[in-house]
Amino acid sequence: RHSAVWACLRIRADLISTFPHDVFRQVGDIQVEVPKPPVLVTPGGEHWPYTHWMYATQFDIDRTGNTIGLITERDGNGFPARIDLQPINNCTVLQRKGETTIKYRIDGTEYPAEKVWHERQYPVAGLAVGLSPVAYAAWSISEGLSMQQFALQWFGGGGVPKARLKNKEKRVPPKEAAIIKERWRATVANGDLFVHGSDWEYDM
Repeated sequence: RHSAVWACLRIRADLISTFPHDVFRQVGDIQVEVPKPPVLVTPGGEHWPYTHWMYATQFDIDRTGNTIGLITERDGNGFPARIDLQPINNCTVLQRKGETTIKYRIDGTEYPAEKVWHERQYPVAGLAVGLSPVAYAAWSISEGLSMQQFALQWFGGGGVPKARLKNKEKRVPPKEAAIIKERWRATVANGDLFVHGSDWEYDM
């Protein structure tokens, strides 16, 4: 919800979605440009041009570390020709402990992995999902703020004494020290004159 986070998400999605892209095939030692496949022209159908589709994927992947879509069409080679992106909040990755099979639940319906397009970033060993850089940054900032708050409470709230009042002539018993302390605190709080000792001397 923070404006700085929104700006970071937007600027990277803007950049990635507007980069030019071309397709080449290696023929001997020469790269020959070939027509773009449908998945790089209208990856989400006629109402989802490449720039919009890529913007949406990058926005999700930077927020949550994952982008998920349903493969609704394939080309003659079996590669995805159309991928309908799904709201990331409606998607769940299912993986039982000790198993390598992954399934997906989207809007309450389960799909096998071969019917789902899943892009992730910042992967972690043993996890089927990517990490969210925004969540990691929030955790890091929160940790820093926690340390700062601790320091403020320590030095400003009593971690160390704010001042010291010492009697150089005699040892003051705890009960008498407590009374003097309260007198001193009440005087300082009101900005009043503190009276003590046997031979008086006025000192600003």
